[in-house]
Amino acid sequence: MNDNKFLPKLSQNLLDILNDEEYYDITIEVGNDPYIKIFRAHMVILHYRSTYLRRILSTNKKKNDGTLVHIKLSNILPEIFQIILRYIYSGRISLEEYDNSDIINVLFAASEFGLQELIVDIQSFLVKTKADWMESNFNLIYQTSFENDSFLELQKFCTDLTSKEPDKIFKSPNFSSIPENLLVSLIQSNNLQMSEIKVWEHVLKWGLAQSPELPSDTTNFSKEDFKTLKNNVRQCIPFIRFHNLSSEEFLDKVLPYRKILPKDLLYEDLLKYFMNPNKKSKPRIVTTKKIDINSKIITIQHAELISKWIDRLEITDEIENAYKFRLLLRGSRDGFTHKKFHKICDNRPRTITIIKVNNSNEILGGYNPIAWKSNDYEFFGATKDSFIFSFKNSVDVESYILSRVKSEKYATYNHSDLGPSFGVRDLDLYGYTGHCNGTDYEKQIRESTDKFSVEEYEIFFPIKFVNFYDIFDNFNYSKQVEIWYEYYDVTIEVGNDPYIKIFRAHMVILHYRSTYLRRILSTNKKKNDGTLVHIKLSNILPEIFQIILRYIYSGRISLEEYDTSDIINVLFAASEFGLQELIVDIQSFLVKTKADWIESNFNLIYQTSFENDSFLELRKFCTDLTSKYPDKIFKSPNFSSIPENLLVSLIQSDNLQMSEIQVWEHVLKWGLSQSPELPSDTTNFSKEDFKTLKNNVRQCIPFIRFHNLSSEEFLDKVLPYRKILPKDLLYEDLLKYFVNPNKKSKPRIIVTKEIDIDSKIITIQHAELISKWIDRLEIKDEIENSYKFKLLFRGSRDGFTSQTFHKICDNRPRTITIIKVKNSNEILGGYNPIAWESNKESFCITKDSFIFSFENSDDIKSYILSRIINEGFAIYNSINFGPTFGFGDLDLYRNTGRCSSYYYEKKIRESSDKFSVEEYEVFQLIN
Repeated sequence: MNDNKFLPKLSQNLLDILNDEEYYDITIEVGNDPYIKIFRAHMVILHYRSTYLRRILSTNKKKNDGTLVHIKLSNILPEIFQIILRYIYSGRISLEEYDNSDIINVLFAASEFGLQELIVDIQSFLVKTKADWMESNFNLIYQTSFENDSFLELQKFCTDLTSKEPDKIFKSPNFSSIPENLLVSLIQSNNLQMSEIKVWEHVLKWGLAQSPELPSDTTNFSKEDFKTLKNNVRQCIPFIRFHNLSSEEFLDKVLPYRKILPKDLLYEDLLKYFMNPNKKSKPRIVTTKKIDINSKIITIQHAELISKWIDRLEITDEIENAYKFRLLLRGSRDGFTHKKFHKICDNRPRTITIIKVNNSNEILGGYNPIAWKSNDYEFFGATKDSFIFSFKNSVDVESYILSRVKSEKYATYNHSDLGPSFGVRDLDLYGYTGHCNGTDYEKQIRESTDKFSVEEYEIFFPIKFVNFYDIFDNFNYSKQVEIWYEYYDVTIEVGNDPYIKIFRAHMVILHYRSTYLRRILSTNKKKNDGTLVHIKLSNILPEIFQIILRYIYSGRISLEEYDTSDIINVLFAASEFGLQELIVDIQSFLVKTKADWIESNFNLIYQTSFENDSFLELRKFCTDLTSKYPDKIFKSPNFSSIPENLLVSLIQSDNLQMSEIQVWEHVLKWGLSQSPELPSDTTNFSKEDFKTLKNNVRQCIPFIRFHNLSSEEFLDKVLPYRKILPKDLLYEDLLKYFVNPNKKSKPRIIVTKEIDIDSKIITIQHAELISKWIDRLEIKDEIENSYKFKLLFRGSRDGFTSQTFHKICDNRPRTITIIKVKNSNEILGGYNPIAWESNKESFCITKDSFIFSFENSDDIKSYILSRIINEGFAIYNSINFGPTFGFGDLDLYRNTGRCSSYYYEKKIRESSDKFSVEEYEVFQLIN
């Protein structure tokens, strides 16, 4: 069960509490003259939502004389505190509504009030949506971020930015005053765009600036001066990559400061290194030209490296012309479907695919110098210049693997049902899933050959030169509210002797979360003498109330933890307390996960569902079940006591498995039992007796399908009760109908033999109808032999791949395919009387196959049946496809299907567009 689904309701209720004028117990004076505002609030909420306010409240205890607590907060603007207060109550904030400067002030306030989760999200929002503004106000942002250890994401943003554009810091007039931890974070970055000698010079400049009294010339340094400078830069020294310097740079720039280097390790090691003529260093990867890229996944350093791979340059080479990486497609913006990929990217040469692997820092990608193509048949694209690559850690540009194509004719793979694909699964994408396990490129770019999930992917078209931006995301509120035991002002006595329990609670919470408790509290007003309000709830078990109370406070409930009988009691309690959103979800949980239990306790559930108009989903479940198995109700000893609305809902169902004469007889039986004083023989009925019976069944009569009766049934069973029928319409109409020898009726579809089927998609009524189509019977015919539908394959259990389908279903004749279309009630299917054979890659002949659809799975009459008309193309076998009827008349490819009209009588869907598959099953028919 989704733990967060009730939080919006809880959030709104708590926001209502903020505007409460009855239960507040504290006033807060915010700001300084002349900008002061008084806010009303509730100590219990402030205490548990803010560590800062908890400390203040600990020295401002609530008194029992009714006096309000009053506190002052002069160090925050009233308009900023209002934003913070709304967040404290609701757990929600829409940062898009505020100016950038206000958002910064809210961030400072969140830090002051100890709202750690808000601090994290504001930083994320700023980095993702306000990068340009932060660049323009860089000095403010970087100084702020390094003065507060909570602002780690802003610190990282500043470090990353200065790594790419170090002059923002190193040539700033404020460089000397930057915090030491900022300088350290900059120089240890692998992506710092600065030569090592410049890094060293700036570290020295900063170190000297921390002690202005030091001489400007090192020849005048005393021993103490060197000690002072050594102490100033001691945190930076370990991150200087001295081995990347030239011998001349070391001699001219480092040797004069040798006294600040750790002599026992670093200095002696460096002397040996620079005296070695064969020394090799690993320089930083420095961007030599400005790269323009708008990416959520890679940085300009990644783009620079990819550009060099395209031009077949070494890392240390300088590219002649910088690229602009023009964004063509982004999954989160344009969608992850292969259809959208081909619509945007087909026929464009020289594209770069970039993939962010879900729940990791891993980046994958590939370069295709030729154009992507799509049609309904796969083919390979040949090129010698394609490559695939990975970065194991996105923040370390040196953690790459580059793999160039070795089987040139299999360089790229084109198919309308796949996204970008390199080789035979060397790297490919299908929706949110990808693979890396082929052999057409030099080497594997991932350690694992398992499928991976895609968080984001982008396609770029590299062209020569321009400028760069950033993107946008939202955050979600998922903060759990606690049950609060301090500041309580009401006690609740729950249960009956000897099972009584006292609960402590807060009137303001109960008032805004439960309509039932609001009514009770309206007659139990809070007094100003400190006396607690006390209420009694005797009609609920203490353990059930505890579950309800936790839900009221937290907006969360884990139904999986409770016995089914307890869940039923929680449902009754939710109805009593007016928790409508919980009522809906408990019913949904019961129907989806506890259907067997409901069947076993059917009498309890159906009576309950029809006694409470809030239990509509349970009511529908009971109606559907009794339509299939009417004896559960009609032969129950409690039949006479069922509510009238239950009886009406049953007899109006198209799927009721009962003949019309039986329906009529049971309606009469029920109507007579409502007035036990009526004679058992209608020949003894008075005019008033008929009136009584007529009144008892008047809601049922419109749903009796009298036209489906035989003349004999009408004569024997209905005519004696003609006085209870509406004479002016129904009775005279029926007389004319039964006198007409050419009368036609449309009977209910009734299961005539027991069908055995284990399906998540269809019912026994669907299975009966399909069985009749196989035997070429009419709907009203009775099948001679009932079938067992043996489940062979289920997508959600076995996987949706064509290979798995063929592995399980090949060489089995007489199979039924059943498909549930995603986000709809639509069912599609087909019958193949011959075997599936994946090794043939050809059409197979039969005159007995058919395809079908049910537009609405709840309405068995909403079907379309379409038999084969071109027998030579009845079935298509291919290892690359799932069950396929005709030439796209109905076929499946993984989670996608289509329905055209070529070789079968008619289309079974209005739309010819591809559709997504939620579930599909394959059954074998056994007599």
